[in-house]
Amino acid sequence: MRAPKNSLFDVSARSPSLPAFVAPSAGAPAPSRRKGVIVIVVVALAFLATCVPPMAEYAPFLVNRTAAAADIRITWVLAKVDCASSPVALARTLAPSDLDDPRSVSLTSGQVAALDQPSLPGQSPAGICRLDPYAESSTSPCIAAVLESDGATPVIMLASPYWLVSANEGLTSCGVSAPPRSRCQATLDPAVDPGIDAVSLVVRNGQTQFAVSSPAADAKVRLAPIDLAAVAARPSAPGGCRPLRDAYHADLAGTACVTDSDCDVVPVLDLPGEAPPVSGCATYLNRTAAASVRALSQSFAAQCQGGPLTCDRPDPPGCVNGRCTAICVGETLPDCPPNCTHFPGVAFDEGDACNTNIVCFAADGRRCHCAVDTLTVACVADPPLSPSCPYSCRPSASLYSDDAGSPNYADRTDAATAPPVSPSDAGSDGTRPDAQGG
Repeated sequence: MRAPKNSLFDVSARSPSLPAFVAPSAGAPAPSRRKGVIVIVVVALAFLATCVPPMAEYAPFLVNRTAAAADIRITWVLAKVDCASSPVALARTLAPSDLDDPRSVSLTSGQVAALDQPSLPGQSPAGICRLDPYAESSTSPCIAAVLESDGATPVIMLASPYWLVSANEGLTSCGVSAPPRSRCQATLDPAVDPGIDAVSLVVRNGQTQFAVSSPAADAKVRLAPIDLAAVAARPSAPGGCRPLRDAYHADLAGTACVTDSDCDVVPVLDLPGEAPPVSGCATYLNRTAAASVRALSQSFAAQCQGGPLTCDRPDPPGCVNGRCTAICVGETLPDCPPNCTHFPGVAFDEGDACNTNIVCFAADGRRCHCAVDTLTVACVADPPLSPSCPYSCRPSASLYSDDAGSPNYADRTDAATAPPVSPSDAGSDGTRPDAQGG
């Protein structure tokens, strides 16, 4: 590769940093060729570091290139798909348990609709090029959807939800023009090719059909016919994405409780096409439903589009008016020490001799430490944080990820040292003042 003309690459060019070459006088030692090479390499690297190839962003979209308005049905594939595969292979394996409910969109002639992700309830993709407003934020590297329209053969689309196209890499990319931008806008001229990121509804030889601009096998947006009757005839997998999602929705109703210890908090699933929960990143359930949601979420994330939201420090769970919800809202709970089983090689039962700074919870829930005056293990019951918060600390899964070492929330209101709830700290019915917390 030949470097572009630039005075920085001309070692003989006159500049303050690179003086012109001067022939050595007689008897003087010959200049080192290595030094000249080093200068050239350093300058070349500096040149490369300041050269960023221009890029263009793309996302799949649909455009109605017929002369009349058209209704298109979009059925998203819930299962994870592989863009290294082909839409033909995908069409042969899809079952009803892999598919979402159809979504319909009406497009006037030339109007576009986003195809980068399912639309939310009440949201229309019509006239929009991309539903996800954040570049490179898609949680999936590959998406798929069945496209239908009256008079057209149904097709399966296999596509990347977002990609970049850059200019040629290397020295020759510096100063070159940017690659062509996506042609997507709210309305396009139906007679003009919409580009590599488009799926077009067109009429060719009197036949309505879906088409793409690039038929290449490695194109970012690819189509193949799909036999919907054959898909419907295939047996649904009990552990498929649709049954898993339905079971997850059913488990979200498991909020009944009697005591705070009945409740747990778990991250919610980020499900494409569903509005985020009003509760934020976590949901509050009884322990039976919470255990089921954890197992379902793990299976769903392994094989389906979407997964649990990141939820580092949600408010603690508790039982308020017979329903699991957030409590201790706004209060600062310290992190819990581990269970004493986190230290299997240390004898740390109450009364054992000790000479360590270990602090941990015994099997009965008491906090144990090494008493400095007797050098023996002493265990005492934790009091609650406050009259309105029954817990003494917050479990820290990030510190103690193993099941044996990580404690759960423990209601401390029955501890011998727990302060009583005074009338000023409780509501008129004796409930905690945070009972209205979500």
